Amino acid sequence: MPLSAATRRRVALATVTSLVLGTAGALAIAIPASAATLTVTSTTDDGVGYTLREAIADANATVGMPDTIDFDSSLVNSTLHINSALIITDTVTISGLGSGSLSIQRDVGPNSDVFDFQPSSTDQDFTVSGITIQGDNVITGSGVVATSIDATPRNVTVIDVTFTDLQNGSVGGPAIMIDTISGTLRVENSSFVNNEGGASGGAISAVGVGTAVVLTDDEFVGNVAAGDGGALYVADTAGSITIERSTFQANVAEGYGGGIYVDRVDLESSLTVDSSTFSADSTGELGDALAIGTVIGEVTIVNSTLDEGSEDFAVTADLVAGELSVMYSTVTGGIYVKTNQGLAEVTSTIVTQTGGVTILVDEGNPVGVWYSILSSSLTDSMADLGGNQFGIAPGLGPLQDNGGPTFTRMPLAGSPAIDRGLPGGTPPTFDQRYTGFPRVIGGRVDVGAVETASAAQTADAGETKLAATGQTLNLWIPIIGGVLLLGGAAAIIINVLRRRRER
Repeated sequence: MPLSAATRRRVALATVTSLVLGTAGALAIAIPASAATLTVTSTTDDGVGYTLREAIADANATVGMPDTIDFDSSLVNSTLHINSALIITDTVTISGLGSGSLSIQRDVGPNSDVFDFQPSSTDQDFTVSGITIQGDNVITGSGVVATSIDATPRNVTVIDVTFTDLQNGSVGGPAIMIDTISGTLRVENSSFVNNEGGASGGAISAVGVGTAVVLTDDEFVGNVAAGDGGALYVADTAGSITIERSTFQANVAEGYGGGIYVDRVDLESSLTVDSSTFSADSTGELGDALAIGTVIGEVTIVNSTLDEGSEDFAVTADLVAGELSVMYSTVTGGIYVKTNQGLAEVTSTIVTQTGGVTILVDEGNPVGVWYSILSSSLTDSMADLGGNQFGIAPGLGPLQDNGGPTFTRMPLAGSPAIDRGLPGGTPPTFDQRYTGFPRVIGGRVDVGAVETASAAQTADAGETKLAATGQTLNLWIPIIGGVLLLGGAAAIIINVLRRRRER
């Protein structure tokens, strides 16, 4: 394949430089090409202008150079069309114009990925940002693929990318499919909407990630997996898994884990779910929000709302041999551990289950519970460590926007959750709503994922209390009617779209 104009210019520059530096009788000195920024000007795959495919080919040609591909401002609000997968074989950063300002779509099928990272050496990375990868529910394939073929990829980073209406037939991960990388999969400020995986992973399938899986400020809405993990499937990963300030809503798995499925948390690894919300997810097996196969290391759910409410339990684990900790959270739907050979504890957490037990262990140790609220009575599956309130309703408002990046359920006025959490200890700095929302108000933490002021504290502060919530006017003002009165699924989808426009 002949070199494009950009590559020919680089080669010519290197040749001229060598001749200038050469001396009579001396060998010419070869000057390697440096990293470049390549600017795409065309929306077509083989038409007029400099196409994305040409830019990737030029970046691949300068092996070892971490090139950047960006897009001319004339392409704002455009859709790029491709006829086949874009193969990346070297370190490349693709920097779009913003997920709301630039899209890419496959035009030829039936099987075609979009970005396929197949590096030629083990120290190469791929980054994509600021673009929407749009499917049509006809052509199959994944949006971003990283596989170990010639060499093992290192890091894959996705920032401000929307993946929507993608499907990939008989495999998982229609948005992102990872099969063995040595570094980190990092996904930030991205949305995954209405994607469908033919196996495990309705949006993301991450298998064999060497260092870490990190999801921050992401949204997963309406994704479907024929296997496990309606939104996210993680397997054979020795490193840590961290999910922060993210939303999982109305995702479906025919297997385990309507929101997330993790096959194993090893001795030296961990799984942390922090300041995140799960709602209306569903599963054909167990674990509407989160299902875990084997816990040998540490699993922590903190400052999170799991508002599921079905009989399939919100959180399930097949085997706990390490540590499972649920703290400062609100769980509607209950917790199930098939076999507990390790340490499982629930701290300062609300756990409710309509018409059923809140915590169930089939075999092994009971789950230790302290300073928590449970809608059911104490059973043999629980060890009462003190400060608990059994068989009562927590008195919570609806799942809605109470501030912060995710939806939450605020304690109502007079709720038994207010100032009844674990005294002392080391609670998080903020509640689930994150920066600007202190985790402790009035000297003692509340039970559940969010903090509110008691009537006495509000009166002492000289502030006007909102009777419906126990919250104060200087923190938030509810709007009666409109979005506030919508059902959970509709309200969350509207909030997702609004937040995407604000970014």
